[in-house]
Amino acid sequence: MTAPADIGAETPVLEVKSLTVELPKGTDRQFAVEEISFAVRPREIVCLVGESGSGKSVSAFSVMGLLPQGQLTPVGGEILLQGENVLTADAERLRALRCTRMSMIFQEPMTALNPVLTCGDQIDEVLRTHTDLAPEARRGKIIDIMNDVQLPDPAGIYGAYPHQLSGGQRQRIMIAMALVLDPVLLIAAVPSMTPRRRDPVAAGAPVLRTENLDKTYGGGGLLRRERVVHAAKAVNIEVRRGETLGIVGESGSGKSTVARCIARLIDPTGGEIYIDDDAIGGLSTRQMRRHRRRIQIVFQDPYRSLNPRRTVGDSIIEGPTNYGQSRAAAHARARELMELVQLDPNALDRYPHQFSGGQRQRICIARALAMEPELLIADEAVSALDVSVQAQVMRLLDDIRQRLNLAMLFITHDLRVAAQVCDRVAVMRQGEVVEYGPVGAIFGAPQHPYTIALFEAAPGKDWEFAPPVD
Repeated sequence: MTAPADIGAETPVLEVKSLTVELPKGTDRQFAVEEISFAVRPREIVCLVGESGSGKSVSAFSVMGLLPQGQLTPVGGEILLQGENVLTADAERLRALRCTRMSMIFQEPMTALNPVLTCGDQIDEVLRTHTDLAPEARRGKIIDIMNDVQLPDPAGIYGAYPHQLSGGQRQRIMIAMALVLDPVLLIAAVPSMTPRRRDPVAAGAPVLRTENLDKTYGGGGLLRRERVVHAAKAVNIEVRRGETLGIVGESGSGKSTVARCIARLIDPTGGEIYIDDDAIGGLSTRQMRRHRRRIQIVFQDPYRSLNPRRTVGDSIIEGPTNYGQSRAAAHARARELMELVQLDPNALDRYPHQFSGGQRQRICIARALAMEPELLIADEAVSALDVSVQAQVMRLLDDIRQRLNLAMLFITHDLRVAAQVCDRVAVMRQGEVVEYGPVGAIFGAPQHPYTIALFEAAPGKDWEFAPPVD
């Protein structure tokens, strides 16, 4: 990035000078980062780019004073925040600096946010800790910052819990928390992706079909009113065997709601869902049980998707054994699946914390495939991973689709990811599908104003997503 001419002359907000952070003994190298130096000036964006394990996060956590004690130790250099050396600050001083002068937006908001506190209370905690504002003034400031980050219905979201929001809305709450005290330095941990259009495939018979699928949240009861959200409105999509349908749209567009309705993790309000010719939209929990294995889902966050107290082998075989398969047969299949997802079958006895994020996502894919599904749903399955790991997992998903002739529903907010893995795309806005068709047609010549606006807003919008349609 080229900074404006007047920025270079300004005093840096942040100066990192010859920072060296030591790794624990017995690891593959001595230092996580060694002798790194960079500066960030007012109004300037500095990007730290590199693959998983390159030291990006260690650098960011060093600035924030959040390195795990006894595991990662700064042994050299300085980190100057407006001239003050963060590395020599005690815990009380670091706590005062966070939010007031430096803030961080973490990559996975569902992990970073407290699930038992409302979103408003979590932002309010920052203000209670660092200001003397009265409760009414704090609430007004919170509503204002929610408006600033373009959250819909700030008054309603103030009282909502993280699980009641979409992934993008949760990320906006994280941004609001980081900005509410006007820090001079903002650190954002966000992965990115390089575009490449996938060649279309010849698809088979329909596996999934929805007819006028509807989902409404909220409404309350006799004594309580809740915010009403029409998250899916008359959604009609189809996925054929051997193809990948992408659902794209901004935060809160209804993408994940549609996926969860199809998987019957939530009940649709109206319409119908067909797997092959079986209508499953109105089935009870008991009736749905025999269809569960036909639809499997890989969630966004591999850190929360696996039980930390169970070995990965036990996690993979749990589904098949619940459906009557012997442990021996399920374990043998688990070994085959570990090879399929390019992991060591001898690692089945390990626990999730002993794997990297990309490896955990591969394990989640193996667990889903253990049920031999007809439809695999990937709900933002690569967005929590580093860029190089994203590419590996996407190639793996595409390879599995081809080998097993699976139908795949791919949920993503990233147009570049959709260009890589999808054959057809449904563009959603405010619960409705506004454009639907082959990737080449939509990416090469979008018709709906919202789709055009998405491309205009996409990072790297001047890159070629797809060749023009003849």
